[in-house]
Amino acid sequence: MKRVFQAILIIIVLAVMVFGFFIWTIRSSFPTQGEESPMADKLARYIQKNLNREAWKQTGAIFWEKDEHEVLWDLERGLIRVRFHKNPSNQKYQHEAFFDYQQSKKKVFENTNELTDADLLYREAYQLWLQDLIIIEPSHTFFLRNVRRFYIPEAGQKIGSLLVQYNDLLGRSGDTYQFFVNANGEPIKTKMWSNTRPNFYGLKISGLTMTWEKWVTVATGLKVSTFHQIGDFFSYPVKINTALTLKALIGQDPFVVLSPDPLDPPPPEQPNEMDENQEYIEANEINPLTF
Repeated sequence: MKRVFQAILIIIVLAVMVFGFFIWTIRSSFPTQGEESPMADKLARYIQKNLNREAWKQTGAIFWEKDEHEVLWDLERGLIRVRFHKNPSNQKYQHEAFFDYQQSKKKVFENTNELTDADLLYREAYQLWLQDLIIIEPSHTFFLRNVRRFYIPEAGQKIGSLLVQYNDLLGRSGDTYQFFVNANGEPIKTKMWSNTRPNFYGLKISGLTMTWEKWVTVATGLKVSTFHQIGDFFSYPVKINTALTLKALIGQDPFVVLSPDPLDPPPPEQPNEMDENQEYIEANEINPLTF
C-alpha cells in the first residue's frame, strides 16, 4: 500500500512539474518598450487594410464555432446568440443565451427550457462572445474609444509589433494584446495579458502566446484566421461564415425570443459601424510603415 501511495505521489509531482514547465514556455513578460506614436496608428491601419476591415460594412451576420461553443451575431440589430456546454452523449449544446449588444435584453435556455435565474450562465455566455471579439478578427477593435496603441520595434524585423491596450471594452478594462505581423499585414502571433479574467482553462497566465494560422477570406470579404495554437499541445480550429443578412446566413430568425424591433438602429461600435472621420490606408499605399 505504501508503494502504491508513493507511486501516485511521484506521478502527481511529475504532472505538476510538466504542467509548470508548459506554463513557463507559453508565458512572457510585459514589454517594457513601446511608443504611443503615429507609427502605432500606421501599423494598426496597415493590419486593418490587409484584413479588409472595410468588409464589415457588408457583413450583416456572422457565425463562428470554436473551443466547444458557437456564436451567431446579427450585426444589423446588434443581437447575439451563444450556444455552449456540449452534452458528451449527443454532442448537442445544453445551454443557449440570447442578448443584445448593449445587454438591455437577455434570455437563457437549458435544453430549450427558459431559465428565470441564470445570471452565472449568462455571464459565461457573454464572456465567451466578448473574448472572441478580438480572436475572430482583431482589427475592428483597434480604434474604439479608450483603446491605446503602441509601436514596438522588433530586432531584425522590418515591421515591429503593435501593442493594443483596451481600457474599456464593453466593461473589460486593462486587457492588453501584442500583435506580431508578417509582411502581408497578417497577425502571426499574439501575446495576451488580462487583468480581469482567466484566459486559459480557468487560469490567468501573464503573456499567454497564441498563433494565427490558416487565413481565409469568407463570403463578405473578411479575412480571418481559422486556426490558433497555444504551446505544443493546445489548438483551436475555428469554423466561421458571414453573409449580407441573417436570413441569407441561416434562413431564419432565432432572435424572436427577444422580441426585437428590426427597425431599431444598430448600436455604435459594432464592427460594421465605421468611423467616417478615421483615416484609413489609401488603396495605392503599399507600405505605410516607411517614411
